[in-house]
Amino acid sequence: QRIQAPGVGAMAALRVSSDEGGEQLVLIAASYVTRHTGWRTRSPIFALNAGGTAFEHHHDVATVGAHDVEVTSVEGRHFVFFSNDKDERSTLQESELFEWVGGFPGGRLESRQRVSTDGAHAAEFFSSSSRDRHFLAVANLGDRGSNKYRRDSVVYELTPSAQRKPLKLVQSLPTLGATDFTAFSIDGITFLAVSNEQDDSKGGDIGSTIWALEPEKLAESRDEL
Repeated sequence: QRIQAPGVGAMAALRVSSDEGGEQLVLIAASYVTRHTGWRTRSPIFALNAGGTAFEHHHDVATVGAHDVEVTSVEGRHFVFFSNDKDERSTLQESELFEWVGGFPGGRLESRQRVSTDGAHAAEFFSSSSRDRHFLAVANLGDRGSNKYRRDSVVYELTPSAQRKPLKLVQSLPTLGATDFTAFSIDGITFLAVSNEQDDSKGGDIGSTIWALEPEKLAESRDEL
């Protein structure tokens, strides 16, 4: 199958509740740029049909140069975050947290919060080892057009019980052309690693950093790779 999802930068799969019982698989595409829309895109959401043979278009949401999409399900709520990279003028954009509301097929993604980003290239949902705290890390690359990559990427705490603005900024992390985050756990400790692409003056001859989640903040835990 080829789905109609022009200019896709990334995809993510999410399982939501169905009005008929059980779960429904949906596929969410981050539409980066197209010839018809430019940077102001409509990112489509597809649902697997009843026969399990194909994905069909369900609805779409407005995005701006969406470079990545990430999903998480916490305490019965389903969150989706689009990393909006840039438009035709600037990398200073608002990336957006959505929530799937309602059972399938009537359910839709609804906006929950917008956050300021600078060339957002990716994000990562992760949790503490005890699973009682939940976070979102956003990788801010900066601006390729002006060759400016020394940017702070940011970490938000996600409060699933919050009805309004579930994201709260808890920490800024110095990064260099950050293109991605990945989180993992070792011996009960949660780690967060950034992919640093390049620096304003040093180019790609730089390191990437791993932080460890401590009770109050993320602390650098290893020498740069």
